Amino acid sequence: MKSLSALNTYHRTMRQVDVGFGPNGPTKPLLLENGISAVSISPAEMRLVKDKISANAESNQAVWIFQTRSDPEKGWVSAYCFYDIEFLPEDFEVMNFWTSRHSNSIFTYKFICSKFILSEAGNEVVGYLLLAGDTVKEKLHGNSETLMTLEAESERVSALEKWFGIHLQDHEARGIRGMVTALSF
Repeated sequence: MKSLSALNTYHRTMRQVDVGFGPNGPTKPLLLENGISAVSISPAEMRLVKDKISANAESNQAVWIFQTRSDPEKGWVSAYCFYDIEFLPEDFEVMNFWTSRHSNSIFTYKFICSKFILSEAGNEVVGYLLLAGDTVKEKLHGNSETLMTLEAESERVSALEKWFGIHLQDHEARGIRGMVTALSF
């Protein structure tokens, strides 16, 4: 068993990244330190805070809360929270099942694809592309622009290739037929 001192050092150096939260999620690893902010997509910031949430049955139990704000003049908005306990493969399996199958999950009723845009040097996230439903948007250096509004599935397939570098084979493109997320054919 690790000593408490070694465990505290380990937790201070751990990094957390969520690769599936989209443009409002972390754009780089964050130290697991309370209240230390970092730029996500300039001028937006992100941070982790250790705090209590009202949903917990045990009122003194604290969780890590991922927060963002669109600029330094605005208030922090909590996005999600997590515990710093061990998760087993079965835990991830049920979470993934819920995300992909439960009727309350946005991914069961809305088509979403996002991609970060890097600076020319490739070392900083400066914006993102977002295809949500029938709209392709770009947010770059804090400015948002609608690039395309899609009317048919063939246009969405073309947009995936043009803006996201995703090349679908015919049978893959047809896979959305009959789904609630499908545009007209």
